[in-house]
Amino acid sequence: TGKLQPEGRNIALRALKRLQRLRDAKGGSDRHVGATAAVRNASDGPDFIAAVAARTGLSVRVLSGEDEARLSAMGVGAGIPDAQGMMGDLGGSSLELTAMNDGRTGRGVTTPLGPKEMHRDDVTDEGALGSAHNRELGAARHLPGRPRALYDVVDAPPRRERLACPHLAVR
Repeated sequence: TGKLQPEGRNIALRALKRLQRLRDAKGGSDRHVGATAAVRNASDGPDFIAAVAARTGLSVRVLSGEDEARLSAMGVGAGIPDAQGMMGDLGGSSLELTAMNDGRTGRGVTTPLGPKEMHRDDVTDEGALGSAHNRELGAARHLPGRPRALYDVVDAPPRRERLACPHLAVR
């Protein structure tokens, strides 16, 4: 539909409110809230950001695809300091790819190859999907070297009992 799912919006708003309360209780002063491709691409993304501000007082920065790729790769590098290869971050609306060299991030690309983007309206045309994959992954051909490892960063499905969706890096 091009819009955020109402249930997902509500879960995110409740989680952000809880995190804000925890931060306030602990006396934290720094806060950084970033939105990724789902909000960036949604027609009602600006409405969601306004709702976050109204309910929580938090300011949301909508990350560019390049920033999303870089930050995901930095997370892998923090957990695997000698990461050498390619980081792939598959979310619902996008796939980011970033070269990694001894834990440092290289240039990254973002593509609209997330499952929610590729399977809109429950229609799956395998030929069209294959063409889209080939076209979009062509943007990654400029990334340096041949990856020795692929570090997968996978967004966990939202669940009511989670405060936030963790990322998992697999070597």
